[in-house]
Amino acid sequence: MRIFILTSLLGLLFHFSACNNRTDRALAAAQIEAMPQGVLLVRLQTSETKISALEEIGRTDRANATREEQEARNNRTVQAFQQYFDFCPTYFFYAPDSRRVRAGDWQALFDSVYKPVPPDVMKDKVFFVADFGNIEQPSENAGLSALILRDSSFRQLADPFPFYVQTSTMNRETLEARAVELLNIRLKEYLFKVQLRRRKQEIRQARRALRP
Repeated sequence: MRIFILTSLLGLLFHFSACNNRTDRALAAAQIEAMPQGVLLVRLQTSETKISALEEIGRTDRANATREEQEARNNRTVQAFQQYFDFCPTYFFYAPDSRRVRAGDWQALFDSVYKPVPPDVMKDKVFFVADFGNIEQPSENAGLSALILRDSSFRQLADPFPFYVQTSTMNRETLEARAVELLNIRLKEYLFKVQLRRRKQEIRQARRALRP
């Protein structure tokens, strides 16, 4: 009796797992196919908290150095997306404006030459968010530094979508360029995979329809 119950429970677990996997694949497929017609908004950090803390204790020199370092990283990020990313249009905003962007206030956005983005550019557009940070749960690589993709609610995307490029072992001087280039390649590869799978499904369906 115990064996029967255990077997039944395992069967249910596998069933729900399979259903969840199909749902995850369907969501990831919809997201990757929407992205080329949408917009990627890249969030740039400002290190405001750290800079303010240094200024409060009188470390103005260190605060200025931190500000300059952050600006340099942001400039490298902007240049990397301009040079290596062509999967979809890309714009930028600063982290303190995250709430505004989430609410659809596009006045916080700027382009690769730091000019404001006309609000009508975002009209009826699906958008995703990218930033450098730490991978969140439930990913098996949670805690590692990476370039991460998020949805319009700023939630981290999930497998099987290629939602991050790990940067933990990358050279600091070329990190932004390398990460953005890899992200661009992985998105294109995954889109091709999804489109190929859909085409195969269509062919199988067409063959079944022709059977007597």
